Amino acid sequence: MLSSSDFWALGCIIYQMIAGRFAFQGLSEYLTWQKIKLLEYSFPDGFDEEAKDLVERLLVELIIRLCLFIT
Repeated sequence: MLSSSDFWALGCIIYQMIAGRFAFQGLSEYLTWQKIKLLEYSFPDGFDEEAKDLVERLLVELIIRLCLFIT
Protein backbone atom coordinates (compact mmCIF):
# COMPACT_ATOMS: atom_id res chain seq x y z
CA MET A 1 0.00 0.00 0.00
CA LEU A 2 1.33 3.42 -0.95
CA SER A 3 1.35 6.31 1.49
CA SER A 4 1.23 10.08 0.96
CA SER A 5 4.97 10.26 1.44
CA ASP A 6 5.45 7.77 -1.42
CA PHE A 7 3.47 10.02 -3.75
CA TRP A 8 5.36 13.09 -2.51
CA ALA A 9 8.68 11.33 -3.17
CA LEU A 10 7.46 10.42 -6.66
CA GLY A 11 6.73 14.10 -7.28
CA CYS A 12 10.26 14.99 -6.18
CA ILE A 13 11.76 12.32 -8.44
CA ILE A 14 9.75 13.43 -11.47
CA TYR A 15 10.75 17.05 -10.82
CA GLN A 16 14.42 16.11 -10.53
CA MET A 17 14.36 13.95 -13.66
CA ILE A 18 12.89 16.76 -15.77
CA ALA A 19 14.58 19.80 -14.19
CA GLY A 20 17.93 18.20 -13.44
CA ARG A 21 17.95 19.64 -9.92
CA PHE A 22 16.18 19.19 -6.59
CA ALA A 23 12.80 20.86 -6.08
CA PHE A 24 13.74 21.82 -2.52
CA GLN A 25 17.28 22.73 -1.58
CA GLY A 26 18.46 24.86 1.32
CA LEU A 27 21.85 25.61 2.79
CA SER A 28 21.13 23.14 5.61
CA GLU A 29 18.71 20.32 6.37
CA TYR A 30 16.68 22.72 8.51
CA LEU A 31 16.39 25.29 5.71
CA THR A 32 15.48 22.56 3.22
CA TRP A 33 12.72 21.37 5.58
CA GLN A 34 11.43 24.97 5.83
CA LYS A 35 11.24 25.16 2.03
CA ILE A 36 9.33 21.86 1.95
CA LYS A 37 6.82 23.02 4.57
CA LEU A 38 6.26 26.33 2.78
CA LEU A 39 6.14 24.67 -0.67
CA GLU A 40 8.94 27.01 -1.74
CA TYR A 41 9.99 25.74 -5.15
CA SER A 42 9.75 26.90 -8.73
CA PHE A 43 9.76 25.31 -12.14
CA PRO A 44 12.46 26.16 -14.66
CA ASP A 45 11.49 27.49 -18.08
CA GLY A 46 10.52 24.73 -20.47
CA PHE A 47 9.12 22.40 -17.80
CA ASP A 48 6.30 20.46 -19.47
CA GLU A 49 2.88 21.80 -18.39
CA GLU A 50 1.33 18.35 -17.86
CA ALA A 51 4.33 17.22 -15.84
CA LYS A 52 4.14 20.46 -13.84
CA ASP A 53 0.50 19.77 -13.00
CA LEU A 54 1.34 16.22 -11.90
CA VAL A 55 4.31 17.33 -9.76
CA GLU A 56 2.27 20.10 -8.12
CA ARG A 57 -0.48 17.66 -7.22
CA LEU A 58 1.99 15.13 -5.80
CA LEU A 59 4.00 17.66 -3.77
CA VAL A 60 1.01 19.52 -2.34
CA GLU A 61 -0.88 16.39 -1.23
CA LEU A 62 1.55 15.52 1.56
CA ILE A 63 1.74 19.10 2.83
CA ILE A 64 -2.06 19.26 3.03
CA ARG A 65 -2.13 16.02 5.00
CA LEU A 66 0.63 17.23 7.31
CA CYS A 67 -1.23 20.47 7.99
CA LEU A 68 -4.44 18.60 8.76
CA PHE A 69 -2.55 16.27 11.09
CA ILE A 70 -0.73 19.06 12.93
CA THR A 71 -3.80 21.24 13.53
